[in-house]
Amino acid sequence: MSTSAGTGSPASLIAEARAGSPDALSALYLEHGVALFRLAYRLVGTREDAEDVVHDVFVGLRKLCCATRSAGSFARG
Repeated sequence: MSTSAGTGSPASLIAEARAGSPDALSALYLEHGVALFRLAYRLVGTREDAEDVVHDVFVGLRKLCCATRSAGSFARG
């Protein structure tokens, strides 16, 4: 169930990441990391802080995917 970087839709990559695919998380990073960095840089103003933001987002996404794998959904409640 692994995905090559750049071949899946964001929704399918998220579904694969929730299923435990590290390739899906890598693909999400490759597809969206630069845009996220640019946004973070505009918001925080320094390269180092923007890199930290991107890192924290993807670490958090990995944790969220692992947590929701056992919970079964991204929905809260």
